[in-house]
Amino acid sequence: MSDQKKWVKDYPDALVDFSTRYDKEISGGKKDPTLLAIFATGGGMSLSNLAEVPGASRRLALTHHPYSQKDTIRFLNHNGIIADEITWDYCSAASSVLYREALISMCDHQPYLYVAVTAALTTTRWRRGKNRAYVAISRLANKPEIWEISLAKNSEAGYEALFKNDDDSIDLESLTLQRRSEDQKISRAVLAIILEDRTFANLNDGESISTVEVLSNGKTSVSKSLWLEGEG
Repeated sequence: MSDQKKWVKDYPDALVDFSTRYDKEISGGKKDPTLLAIFATGGGMSLSNLAEVPGASRRLALTHHPYSQKDTIRFLNHNGIIADEITWDYCSAASSVLYREALISMCDHQPYLYVAVTAALTTTRWRRGKNRAYVAISRLANKPEIWEISLAKNSEAGYEALFKNDDDSIDLESLTLQRRSEDQKISRAVLAIILEDRTFANLNDGESISTVEVLSNGKTSVSKSLWLEGEG
């Protein structure tokens, strides 16, 4: 079995492990447990599979996944964030912060643990930019956090060799397996961040998780000190 297929197989087990630990470490067996509110677009969509683990209502308030650019803009505008399709950068540290703010507004500022994820991953064309995700988290009574997750990416030649047929059409089956693997890797990295446990993530060599700082001028800077660097 390839590593890629093994990863897909292992992800459901990771969800069960996370759910068990969340009940103990985040909610602590409280009568009114801390619930997760999750926004994800472009990647981290498999976080919604947390709902498949029995007892999810004690961990999960909601997941929200607008995908098209128009619906993402609509989500922001309906929740107090002014954005338009011309100037908006959908996958950035700054956008993850605004997604989190809109999510908090949508939930009427309930005392949830808020997580907003935005990502750019392997798709039906080869992209010049790196495969990456940004995560904005608000924990109860703690300072909001921003994270960058960086994943490996095929070269243009490697992409064409793996995902293009002889007639230049896309091998959608292979591409879907790759995309699912990346999405689940992003999701597992997010779960590791929530648990504050580096060992829960599963990154390959050259992949990393970094903290992001918001500067005084409003711009963001990715820390050169990695929270986690994959080892294989």
